[in-house]
Amino acid sequence: MKLELLLLGILGVRPATGYELKKFFDNHGRFLRSNTQMSQVYRALARMSDDGWVRFEIDPRPGPQDAKTYHVTPEGMTVFLDWLTGPYQPPSKFTDPEFAA
Repeated sequence: MKLELLLLGILGVRPATGYELKKFFDNHGRFLRSNTQMSQVYRALARMSDDGWVRFEIDPRPGPQDAKTYHVTPEGMTVFLDWLTGPYQPPSKFTDPEFAA
């Protein structure tokens, strides 16, 4: 299962920062995707933003960096729903994370 699709599903429920998304994968979402790195989350979010699937708002924070809160765009939700309702291709191995989901 692609990280982008998981992120769209999570952000479809509620907006979140990259840090909050990483913490989700570390705790509740670890059965969907284990060992997700912070850099993977931010790279995927940047690609999704470039593709128009998500948008972000700057959330001013004390310290050196402000946070970005990501939201799914209508186009991103269409991509997610197309994947969700599309034909299912079973994984070739039972150990694939997609099989567990």
